[in-house]
Amino acid sequence: MDIEQLLQEYERTRLAHLRILEDQKITEAKLRKSEAYNRLLFNSSPIGLALWKMDGTLVDVNPAYAKILGRTVEETLKLTYWDITPKKYEEQEKQQLKSLEETGSYGPYEKEYIHKDGHLVPVRLQGVIFEQEGERFILSSVEAITDLRRKEDELKNAYKKTIELETIINRSPAVAFLWRAAEGWPVDYVSENIALFGYTPAEFLSGTLPFAQIIYPDDLERVRKEVSHYSQTGATEFEQEYRIVTKSGEVRWVNNQTFVRCNQNNEITHYQGIVIDITEHKIAEEEVKKQKELFQKIVDYIPLMIASFDEKGKIQLVNHEIVRKLGWSLEEWQAENILEKCYPKPEDFKKALDFMINKPIGWKELKTTTKYGTVIDTIWTNILLPDGLSMGIGQDITESKRAEEEIRQTNEELRVINKIISTTASILDTKEMLDKVLIEALKIVGLEGGTVCTIEPDNTLNLVTQRESSDETICELTQKKIKVGDCLCGNCANENRPLILRDREAVLQYATREVLRGENINFHAAFPFVVKEKSVGVLCVFTRTDKKPAERSLKLLETLTAQVALAIENTKLYEEIKKHSLQLERLVSDRTAKLQYAIEELEAFSYSVSHDLRAPLRAIDGFSLALLEDYSDKLDKEGKHYLQRVRNAATEMALLIDDLLNLSRISRRELKRGNVDLSKIIISIKDKLIASEPGRIVKFTIEEDVRVEGDSNLLKIVMENLFSNAWKFTSKKKNAKIEFGILQKEGKTVYYIKDNGVGFDMRYADKLFSPFQRLHRKEDYPGTGIGLATVKRIILKHGGNIWAESEIEKGTTFYFTI
Repeated sequence: MDIEQLLQEYERTRLAHLRILEDQKITEAKLRKSEAYNRLLFNSSPIGLALWKMDGTLVDVNPAYAKILGRTVEETLKLTYWDITPKKYEEQEKQQLKSLEETGSYGPYEKEYIHKDGHLVPVRLQGVIFEQEGERFILSSVEAITDLRRKEDELKNAYKKTIELETIINRSPAVAFLWRAAEGWPVDYVSENIALFGYTPAEFLSGTLPFAQIIYPDDLERVRKEVSHYSQTGATEFEQEYRIVTKSGEVRWVNNQTFVRCNQNNEITHYQGIVIDITEHKIAEEEVKKQKELFQKIVDYIPLMIASFDEKGKIQLVNHEIVRKLGWSLEEWQAENILEKCYPKPEDFKKALDFMINKPIGWKELKTTTKYGTVIDTIWTNILLPDGLSMGIGQDITESKRAEEEIRQTNEELRVINKIISTTASILDTKEMLDKVLIEALKIVGLEGGTVCTIEPDNTLNLVTQRESSDETICELTQKKIKVGDCLCGNCANENRPLILRDREAVLQYATREVLRGENINFHAAFPFVVKEKSVGVLCVFTRTDKKPAERSLKLLETLTAQVALAIENTKLYEEIKKHSLQLERLVSDRTAKLQYAIEELEAFSYSVSHDLRAPLRAIDGFSLALLEDYSDKLDKEGKHYLQRVRNAATEMALLIDDLLNLSRISRRELKRGNVDLSKIIISIKDKLIASEPGRIVKFTIEEDVRVEGDSNLLKIVMENLFSNAWKFTSKKKNAKIEFGILQKEGKTVYYIKDNGVGFDMRYADKLFSPFQRLHRKEDYPGTGIGLATVKRIILKHGGNIWAESEIEKGTTFYFTI
């Protein structure tokens, strides 16, 4: 090869290399843009998206998903699936996972997630499983739903379009070389830049490198066939991609641009080749392919309608949801201007196109026509993409709109019912109450006429109020004794169910009385007031026009009459109560006087017990003491012991009388409520106990600043009894502990006194608060057995409760509420 030809080949090689480098820069830029689109699509979705491993570990979530949980994305990624799933759904989730394993997808279904602040968030979710690099993942979409009604998913945000990812070609050194036509060996020339292969130029030029050693074995036969094919077709240049094996054994991908050189006879003399290392390009291409598949799944899986347009409104992409909702196939979307068919009116089409293509991100509700001519309510948002593209993301909100309308109507109905209920509750006069009920009933159905009758004990109808009835009909109802079953109203009362006559023919069929047949009524509905399966009255509405009330209105009247029936009974009861009120007042007065007399007698008895029993006890105690002091020298040891036991019994009897009197007084005493510092009272009691036995070592734990609303003196008695018991029953413990504190249980504040004393058998806990009941021997732990009975009465007077938990030799805890 001469120098000039070599320079020409070098220049061609250099230009080809520059072209590939420039293409690589372009593809790199496109990849960065594509990755940005993908991330924008994921993060801007109004539906929560999460990527899970099969073990419940989170891989990625978008802001919408984190928002449902009340967390940031970073906080959410630290959780597992079971951290946000209430235990009550564990069995349901196992079934969903089983479905996922069998079918590759699950849902949609509804459950609840655990919000950051602890409350449960109702959600609707569905998922799909896919594999990537041999590992399986779950892609979940989640939407929050309202507590008022589990309605169809509301559209909040949308995904951006995923655009086709292009491959990226990484820079790699170019190697120019020549070989002969037959087998391509030996090489006649190579450039200096051949680091790609790992061989030196000399090794290439030596002719000792076999062709099979350079080309990856699995690609060798294909490369040979391609070279042969291009040679036979007379191609002047061709391009191949295959793998090579470097000298170190590494497998890499290359792009080989081959130029065919011929002589004057058009015979191939040699090949000139430019080899580019595209290994990184191939890796990136594979990654791009995976991303395309993943995001195409996301777009098709999202339960939203997605379509992208160019600047002229031509469809570029649609997903399966828009095909399912609107009816046109993918091919029809691509072949026709379907957007015009969705909005057949020119002004609607112009507004939709202007919003989809020219406006920034926003929301718009549109009436959209399907392929089958039905009109559905949709809501759309748009995302303006680079390169003049625009994406519309929409959702069918027909059911949501219907639900909103039903909610509005329900609220209106509830308002009317509440108004009537409040009216009937505040009016005790039957006629006045039923007159207002009739007015509201006619407003509900939008009719002009109506009547309300009550049923008398003799089973006749009594007209209470009416609107637009003729004089003849009023006379018929007021002057003649019309029995239940003899007229339109009576028929419904007789059967305890509404009677609705929707045309004149039906009215005439039921109207057996001549005066009613002449009313020319075109619609008549009667509703009975039923109490305990018996009609106590009837509400009728009618019209002489062609107007017909809505079914919802008639259902509402049926509900209304059930409420009014109770009101009628209430007015009757009120009258009965008025009759007996004076007698009841006299009876209460008599019983109050008797009760007061009994209380006074009890007070006198208590006084008598206090004085009459104490005098003998004082005498017994005094004479016993005199004997011990004056005749001590004449009594032996046993006699002195007997006298001491007499004195002790007298003292114990005096204490028992005091405790009984205190128990009696507490039952009759009125509470003097105020703010009581329990902690301060307990500290005072603790100091007295320690002073009474300074040699004892007891560890007290008292919660500070515990305050309640109650009677300070009575609560002091409670604390003295409970702490004295704890002090007494820990007397045989070396490391005695007594604790006072509070805790929350079932929404209530519970106070407790805990000790590590002797405890008791819980089988006898029912005797604990009964007078004179003891669970321990008097010789071991003295006392009258009245203290805990006194404590319980005081707690009950404060509207609370008291109970105990204990274990023998491990201590006792008393709990009480105020």
